[in-house]
Amino acid sequence: MKPAPPRLEVVFTPGELGETSLKGKGVVVIDVLRSATTIAKALASGAELVVPLASTEDVTRLASTLERKQILLCGERDGVRIEGYALGNSPSEFTAKAVRGKTLLFTTTNGTGAVARSEGAREIVLASLVNLNAIVDHLDEKGDWLVLCSGHRGRFALEDALCAGAIVSRLHARRPDLEVNDAGKSAEFLFRSAGDDLPRIVAGTEAGERLKNLGLEADVAFSSRIDSLPIVPIVKDGRIAKPAK
Repeated sequence: MKPAPPRLEVVFTPGELGETSLKGKGVVVIDVLRSATTIAKALASGAELVVPLASTEDVTRLASTLERKQILLCGERDGVRIEGYALGNSPSEFTAKAVRGKTLLFTTTNGTGAVARSEGAREIVLASLVNLNAIVDHLDEKGDWLVLCSGHRGRFALEDALCAGAIVSRLHARRPDLEVNDAGKSAEFLFRSAGDDLPRIVAGTEAGERLKNLGLEADVAFSSRIDSLPIVPIVKDGRIAKPAK
């Protein structure tokens, strides 16, 4: 019997999942601006472990059980670093000097909540434009996947949809038999339509404009650099370990 073709399903916001269980599914969580981008940068800079957490209460609770010398509290709400935290959510903050060998307790407005919603999945990986090809290489080896866009406070986010479309487009080029849902087809159309204007379009999204108004244009530019960080952040038991060499 001929094996079934691989399937890729795109979901534009976590809310669209409703009560759907993700148990046994492979899930790709996208948050271009900025948590998936920043986590990739942290791992590239030598962070030992990143722990994505849905709330500041979760951060405080876990921090109380760990040796403070080994951890950094990191995160933002509405784009602004949380008061008292060592780092926010700007990729430029996550230098080797700042994070090498550290465990990062990390909470953000959208991305870490989408990771929490994916609990129980067969595997969870974090995707953004900066690690696009590394993600596609990983997905190409492992069958069916659900691509979950983080969105912004429950609403559609264009930059995440563009990244989802880039994943669909690149996988389609490798696997012409790939089955894609209508959301995935729409995302692929958006990505192909963007062409070389992709960085400008990302900068003009609601999130891009919001970051610009906070003086964080450099974060948007960094997050638009396709394939600049060849790292696949994999969530295992609620933690993302430094990639093996």
